[in-house]
Amino acid sequence: MRPSNLASDGAGNLYVAASGNGAIRRIELATATVTTYVGVLGHHGVALGALPARLNHPGGLTFLPDGSLAIVDEEAILVIR
Repeated sequence: MRPSNLASDGAGNLYVAASGNGAIRRIELATATVTTYVGVLGHHGVALGALPARLNHPGGLTFLPDGSLAIVDEEAILVIR
C-alpha cells in the first residue's frame, strides 16, 4: 500500500493516501471498514471524472474549510467535493 499521508474528516473517518496503489483509502473508525474512496487500486495515471476516477501517486491530503478533500498527486492537485 505504501501509505504516504492521512487526514481525518472529523466524522469518524480516516483517509489514507496509498501512494503505491494510486488510491485514497477510507477507514471508518467505528467499524474498521476499509474502502477505496478515490482511485482504482493498482492502476496509475490521473483520470478525472466521476469517482472513483484515477490517481497516479497521491501524497498529501487535507480537508478544506468547506469539507472538500484536497489531494496532492504526483501529477496534479485535485479537490473532491
